[in-house]
Amino acid sequence: MDKFEVIEPFSKSKQDSVVITIDFKDGDGDLGESTDNRGNANYNIWGNYELRTFKKVSGNKFEEVILAANAKLFFPVLKPDRKKGPIEGKLDYAVYFPYSKNAKLTTVKFQIRVRDRALNVSNAVESDTLSVPLL
Repeated sequence: MDKFEVIEPFSKSKQDSVVITIDFKDGDGDLGESTDNRGNANYNIWGNYELRTFKKVSGNKFEEVILAANAKLFFPVLKPDRKKGPIEGKLDYAVYFPYSKNAKLTTVKFQIRVRDRALNVSNAVESDTLSVPLL
């Protein structure tokens, strides 16, 4: 996981960009979804990439923060020929936290899961903690 300060190109406002990288291995090679299938009823609750954000509230206690931008996330088909067979690699996803007058630097961590086109869900992996501006 990497954190960068960036300038949003349109508003010119500062924000933190957190890039989360996960390693994956899939025996069937059926990871990812095409754009025309993303409205499929199988993806009603979340897409094929689930990112949950937790803020530190005290000691070792964290509570989930619902970020609308992370409600339904997708990554593209990773094996374009769609032939069955193993695939492995890395998935990167960037989360943006804009600075605003009401945002406070807050310690957060992330929990990530992915699912394949057969709707098999991976184990959840959890990130280290870091501080980002949060409302």
